[in-house]
Amino acid sequence: MANGPFGNCKIAELHKTDKIQSYGCMLVIDRQTNTLIACSDNVERFLSLTSDNILGRHWDTVLQGIVLAQMREINRGQDLTMSRMSEAKINGKSCIIAHHSVNECCIVEIEWAKDTQELAASHEKAEFINKLKKATKARDCARILMDKVATLIDFDRVLLYEFLPEWHGEVIAEVLKPRIEGFLGLRFPASDVPANARRVYTLNQQRLIASVVEPTSSLVFVNNNIELDLTWSQLRAVHPVHIQYLKNLAVEASFSVSLVCNGQLW
Repeated sequence: MANGPFGNCKIAELHKTDKIQSYGCMLVIDRQTNTLIACSDNVERFLSLTSDNILGRHWDTVLQGIVLAQMREINRGQDLTMSRMSEAKINGKSCIIAHHSVNECCIVEIEWAKDTQELAASHEKAEFINKLKKATKARDCARILMDKVATLIDFDRVLLYEFLPEWHGEVIAEVLKPRIEGFLGLRFPASDVPANARRVYTLNQQRLIASVVEPTSSLVFVNNNIELDLTWSQLRAVHPVHIQYLKNLAVEASFSVSLVCNGQLW
């Protein structure tokens, strides 16, 4: 099997893990045959079907009545690395379905939906755009973006991290909740974000680690000759060493947004 357990964290092919985060489930469709060739082992919790029930079957017989019309576009002709998202009902519960295509596969990710409300009123959106228009320096623009992300996600600590020469990095701004320790001004060695991680962050520009304590779910394959590229997956599990790194910082969950300029991380 081409997808397998991680090796050394600094050289591992992070996009070829055989695990996902368990707050969602994954289905993998062969775009030529339209059959399901892989799924996560927690699929029964979402679809009330086991991996034995669905692997090898036509995707439409498994997802019929669940997926909206745009899911029927399996995109045989070209890769679609930007996920398309829709809402649907599974067994009476609301869910969010994202799908994207890469190589010969369509990767479908499903998670339960939460009740949401509009995060910003019209005047707040206008104020945000006006601030961006007035920003003349990259750092000013980055800080405005950081402040907006902090408002949207409401995490305890939001950091703006700038890469320095030779890929060392520095925290140059932050937004903190009361009594939360800050990292402003701290510098980190290039080894903290090695080249393999920078590659993924450059291509997939947002990344959620929902919990550092929840166990991962393994992928189950219909045969041992399948290689999946999970670069653009939202559920892809991260390397255990990175999970331990976050635990050492007393971080329970993490969300990152990449700032990419001229094809490179900023």
